[in-house]
Amino acid sequence: YQSAEKHLGASCAKAPDNHHAWLQLGELYRETNRDEMAMRAFTKCAEIDERCGGAYKAMAQMFEKHGQTSRAMAMYDKMDPNDPRVLKRKDEILLKCALRLQRAFRGHKARKQNAFKGGGARQVARNYGER
Repeated sequence: YQSAEKHLGASCAKAPDNHHAWLQLGELYRETNRDEMAMRAFTKCAEIDERCGGAYKAMAQMFEKHGQTSRAMAMYDKMDPNDPRVLKRKDEILLKCALRLQRAFRGHKARKQNAFKGGGARQVARNYGER
């Protein structure tokens, strides 16, 4: 990896408008778990060529990895809207978010019911509001 990084770094320095070199450098950083550097390289690639779907896809995957689903969706929105793989991935993210929300609501509902069973009406009203 070290020699590849050296050559890709030199390539990016020699031809800073070469989006392919920036994309490859970002992939190398991502492979070696240097996410901040990878994100900078992918961002530079996307700045050079706004149509570089590979950079947006890589950034979306990194945002997903770090639990930033709204930012991941924004990256997928910049990709080809007619690509079935992009549409499928966006659907999967939305489904995952809906399931998380559903689980959270069920947990809230169960806690509220348990509070009512425990008796303390004032405590319930204070925590959950009167209904």
